[in-house]
Amino acid sequence: MKTHSRICLAALVAAFFSLIAPVLAQTITALTAGSAVGAADLFESVQGGNSRKVTAAQLKTYANGGAATGTNIGTSSVTFTVANAGVTGTTAARFAKLTGAPSTAVITATSDTENALGVVVSGAGTTGSAVIAILGQVTCDFDGTTTAGDYVTISTSTAGKCHDVGASWPANAAVYGRVLTSNVGAGAYVMELMTPDVSFQNAGNGKSRPGGSDTQVQYNSSGAFGGISGATTNGTTLTLVAPVLGTPASGTLTNTTGLPLTTGVTGTLPVTNGGTGVATATTAYGLQAAGTTATGAHQTLAAGATTEILVGGGASALPVWTTATGTGAPARAGSPTFTGTVGAAAITATGIIQDGRGDVRDIIQNSRSAAYTTVLTDCGKHVYHPTADTTARTWTIDSNANVAAPLGCAITFANDLSAGVLTISITSDTMRLAGGTSTGSRTMTGVCLATALKVATTVWIISGGSCLT
Repeated sequence: MKTHSRICLAALVAAFFSLIAPVLAQTITALTAGSAVGAADLFESVQGGNSRKVTAAQLKTYANGGAATGTNIGTSSVTFTVANAGVTGTTAARFAKLTGAPSTAVITATSDTENALGVVVSGAGTTGSAVIAILGQVTCDFDGTTTAGDYVTISTSTAGKCHDVGASWPANAAVYGRVLTSNVGAGAYVMELMTPDVSFQNAGNGKSRPGGSDTQVQYNSSGAFGGISGATTNGTTLTLVAPVLGTPASGTLTNTTGLPLTTGVTGTLPVTNGGTGVATATTAYGLQAAGTTATGAHQTLAAGATTEILVGGGASALPVWTTATGTGAPARAGSPTFTGTVGAAAITATGIIQDGRGDVRDIIQNSRSAAYTTVLTDCGKHVYHPTADTTARTWTIDSNANVAAPLGCAITFANDLSAGVLTISITSDTMRLAGGTSTGSRTMTGVCLATALKVATTVWIISGGSCLT
């Protein structure tokens, strides 16, 4: 029984090959002679039930029983026949593609960048069948000037025409061959037609060009390639601008910079990492102080009153606010300004004690060699007439209406040796000479010293030696 089954199977295999052998021979002969064959004859089955295109080199191999030195088709082309679409149809010497079901041939559109079958060599129109060349030399209607050796793509300016895309491989269009001659202007020129090539192909709809723009990282966008505008790369470095990384399971940001503290950090930063160890202060406008240990969480010291000063609380306690003694606000600078009365049992100064007019221990000098009228800052000073000025001068104590000197303001006048005669006068107020009742201007002759003291709002008393007359 087993022997009979083997004989039957062998007979069936032999019968099958005897039936298909003439068909294979006829197909191969047609391909090598450049005659038209069916579209299905240009594909071969591969494992899995799919099919793949037969290249020019493979055609030569099949025609010669496996040798790669088959018949040269010369200036001819390999063609096949497809029925023309009844509406738009095809045009001679232009690209055609498939449309509809069952498929018919139609001229390519200016928006097409791939999926052309080949160039129509005969039978163009809206009736009958178009003979389409898919391999070899063919005359194509170009949309402009051509240069021998340049790549050929589908025209984007005129439907179905060929386009010389230049000597560089295009980034966004399928290449269908090479220009064989250089020509000026549009016209029908010879090209070498080859199997269309694109940068790479996927198993989807054939839209294999990268999405987005240059350097963008690619992703699957509904079965097509898409570019991520916020993720770019030069092949070595990945730059992320906009994409949100989400929440990774783990990660170490060793060389990361620009981390925003307001939105990029959660939790409380401990003291050991430069933080305070607390999320919020316990009181508004308070002060932050170190914790009870060097690494403990910081403590908050409440704000003090405007009349309090901060005093140390000791080695194991926070500073405390203490009410300042005396009147006025506490001193807040290295050179405080005191208002009101400063009371103390004694004041010890290690430097110079000065007021707005100078050193309080000195009688500051104001040297004058011309007519002069006193000013408020002359109180507590001496106005000096030097030896070098031998000209007689008049110095005037200004009125209280002009210069409201305080009561007790004392101004000393000094006339030095050989200096000119000095007259001390007063404007509208009264100046009395000490030791009598006379008033008015006084004259200082030679070396002479006199002091005028304001004793009332408009009254001064002047005193000096016999040199004052």
